[in-house]
Amino acid sequence: MKGAQTIGAGTENDPTQGGAGARVDKKLVARRFGRHAAEYDGYAEVQQVMAAGLAERVRRHHQGPAARIADIGCGTGGLAVRLWPLYPAAELTLLDLAPAMLHQAERKLRRHGCHGGQLSAVTADAEAWAAVQPEGGYDLIVSSAAFQWFNAPAATLRRLVHLLRPGGLLAFATFLPGTLHELHAAFRQADAEQGRAPRPRGQAYPSAADWHGWARAAAGPFLLWEEASCRCEYGSLPEMLAQVRRIGAGNALKEGASGMSPSLYRRMAQVYQERFGGPDGRIPATYAFVYALLRREQE
Repeated sequence: MKGAQTIGAGTENDPTQGGAGARVDKKLVARRFGRHAAEYDGYAEVQQVMAAGLAERVRRHHQGPAARIADIGCGTGGLAVRLWPLYPAAELTLLDLAPAMLHQAERKLRRHGCHGGQLSAVTADAEAWAAVQPEGGYDLIVSSAAFQWFNAPAATLRRLVHLLRPGGLLAFATFLPGTLHELHAAFRQADAEQGRAPRPRGQAYPSAADWHGWARAAAGPFLLWEEASCRCEYGSLPEMLAQVRRIGAGNALKEGASGMSPSLYRRMAQVYQERFGGPDGRIPATYAFVYALLRREQE
């Protein structure tokens, strides 16, 4: 794969995608991420772009010190290790579904000087964890490439805001509709040619309108809402799909993956190459996402 490039957000969405929550099987998500934890950093180019961008926006917009920080869905620590130099005295809570990912994150943070009582790692579903935490315990809550796994994003966003101290900041980066639009478009065409109704394949993502509505209900307008996208290139469709699986982002819908006949897959691959492939045979995949910052009002 070539290096990832950050560009303006795309607008083409899969019409079969949508809905308020992810409807994912969290146990399946944890298993898939855990299976590839040791190699995750070698494949997660888009997630690294998102983590670096979010850390920079926190640096620019967070006001004052941060004594207690929580990283929701920390993965292998890509975001936390970028924030750590900004708040070296903070107590840092790492939270993730997959113990193997947490292990990688702990090792990374300790190599960068975060030791002892400053660092705690919690294996948990962030939505369940947030529901039982005392209010007002954190100055800064961050999350990169994890909110898309929420089954109840509106309620969880509201609850995370309540976990902040007055004036505290919630900062997250998450995927938007338009992610992998090339793949969805190729499937739509292949389905239509074979007389099939469009079927959802992969995960639905809340829209910008969804997030803005939920933010207003939780705390008011976003302090920052900045959409972007990352266009990656792969040598082939199988290479692209394999990378998606390695970063744990395969279909984890509770309803299960949509069935696919060999003929449908072959036609989808042909369409993908014909419509989106370059003259060198490489194919693109676009990931749409947002950097969002939300502050809890001072009392």
